[in-house]
Amino acid sequence: MLTAVLILLCCVCFNANAQHKIGDLMEKSGTWGIVVYVDDSGQHGLLMSCTVAPKKTPWASEQYASVQINTTDENDGKVNTQKVVDYAKNNGLNLADAFPLFNWAVNTCGEGWYIPAINELLTMAKGINGGTLKDFDPRRKSYQQFQKALMKPKGSKGMFTGDIIAQIPSSTEFNGKTDKVQGLVEVAQSLLSKKGNFQTLPAEKNKSQIIYSKRAFYKF
Repeated sequence: MLTAVLILLCCVCFNANAQHKIGDLMEKSGTWGIVVYVDDSGQHGLLMSCTVAPKKTPWASEQYASVQINTTDENDGKVNTQKVVDYAKNNGLNLADAFPLFNWAVNTCGEGWYIPAINELLTMAKGINGGTLKDFDPRRKSYQQFQKALMKPKGSKGMFTGDIIAQIPSSTEFNGKTDKVQGLVEVAQSLLSKKGNFQTLPAEKNKSQIIYSKRAFYKF
């Protein structure tokens, strides 16, 4: 009996001190995510959902696209997501009808998941590209390993292909443009080299961009 208890305690301690790395898979609130950032301790960081929102899932419906919610945080999408949820609740709105993308993150992905802020998207881009926003190459071994891990959970979708413009909207509203948010794009430099750079550009709230990856994030 004592041996069993000691083994259990060792397992608990081991899990509590587990070191994570970019590309590891974790399940939170029933949704699988992949690690895109870890802090120096290796125990805390960011997950990106392996699944994506349906293609026709806008940030806001046309009726509410010009409403400024003041989701201005560039570093914490969870703060922005809560502002949208509170806005809908305080104004008697159905979150799914007014802000479909946030509804997907909160109610489909589950508790703790949210739409990332612009700097969290940039952090993800750096994480999967060796710490830089330049010379993204999907043929790089480290990225291919990340992509392979990403595709393991059922229903997962891959990331960028390297020869298109793929835009991901953040939860951060674009300064001075009520109908736009800040978005991350991967712009191919050459169809022959398939290398590209990550940049930020405004994305329209009520339109589906040319997007491969409308995803939720989770802090662990």
